[in-house]
Amino acid sequence: MYLGARPLARAAALLALTLLLAWSLAALGNALTRAGVAQQGLREWRAWHSGVSPWQWRLRRPADVIAARAFGAASVHADDDALAVHYRGGSWQIGLRLARPAALTDAPVLLLSLRQSAALPLSVIVRSTLHARACTADAGLLPARAGTLRIDLAALPWRCAGQPARMPTRAAMLRLQSSGPAGRRIVLISAMLLPAQALRG
Repeated sequence: MYLGARPLARAAALLALTLLLAWSLAALGNALTRAGVAQQGLREWRAWHSGVSPWQWRLRRPADVIAARAFGAASVHADDDALAVHYRGGSWQIGLRLARPAALTDAPVLLLSLRQSAALPLSVIVRSTLHARACTADAGLLPARAGTLRIDLAALPWRCAGQPARMPTRAAMLRLQSSGPAGRRIVLISAMLLPAQALRG
C-alpha cells in the first residue's frame, strides 16, 4: 500500500529524532561517567597530597570486611575497637572492602596494624577484576607479637592461574589469607595501601 510522501517524511523525521535522542542519552551517560572518574581521581590526588591513603580500612567489627565474616576455618568478632580473628584449624580469608579498584602500581605497599599477633603464614589474594582469576602471593609470616607489618606487594612471588606472574596492576578484590592451628588468634586494627616511598619511612 502506498503511504504517500508526507507520511513517509513524518516517519523518517520521527526515526531521526529517536536516533538523535538515543545518541544524546548515550553521550550524556558517557560524559557523566568521565566526570565521575575525574572527580574520584581528584579526590585520590588530594588524599595523597594530604598524606592520607585513599585506600585504608579501620577494622572494628565484622561488618568492616566483605560478607561480615571470614571465609574458611576462622571466625571474626569485635574486640575493643578492633577485629579479632579466631583460628579453627585450617585456612581462612577475609576480604577488604573496595568501593572501586585500587591502583597497586601507585600504592604497592600494604600496611597491617595488629594489636595481637602470632608467627603464622600470611598470603595476599588479588583479582584485577571481579571476574578475573585470582592471583596469590606468599607474604611470609605475621609478626610474632603486636606491631605493624609492611608488605612490599611488588616484591612478592605472585602466581596467577598457577603460573609465576608480576604483581597485578590493580585490585578489584583484595583478601588476606592465613592458616594455623585451632585456638590461635590475631587482632587486626587497620590496613592501608601506601606508595612505594612508605618502605623507606
